[in-house]
Amino acid sequence: MSRKNNKKGVELSLNTIIIAIIVIIVLVVVLALFLFGFKGLSDKIKVVFFGTTAGFDKTLALQTCANRCDQASLWPKNTRLDSPYCSSFYMDENNDGVAEKEGDVFVSYYCYKGTNINTGNPRFLNVECTVPAESGETLDEACKLKN
Repeated sequence: MSRKNNKKGVELSLNTIIIAIIVIIVLVVVLALFLFGFKGLSDKIKVVFFGTTAGFDKTLALQTCANRCDQASLWPKNTRLDSPYCSSFYMDENNDGVAEKEGDVFVSYYCYKGTNINTGNPRFLNVECTVPAESGETLDEACKLKN
């Protein structure tokens, strides 16, 4: 007795596999729309595919300023005013994933002590740095005079 192997339907055509993959992708997109809504999904897509100026969150910015002060002590005195401690950076105060803006301009933050106004540019984190600068005052005071 000869036995025939009946293999009908065992092999899938390439077209069927491609259509199945497209259907799965469409289902994932529809599911994402229901879970996140169009606004939430578009925000997530922007974050993934397009760069944003996220800036530091406040806790990280304060720690970074303290580290920048420590690192400035390793620099030669005549170059300490060019250290990152005296440079501006962007910060995300409200944790929305985008650095703070005043109109179309990003707000500049500085580590050293300064007078903060509720609005306006620049803003200061008031992280004290007692590392001496070239002119004899602290780096904190020298940065204030420079900018």
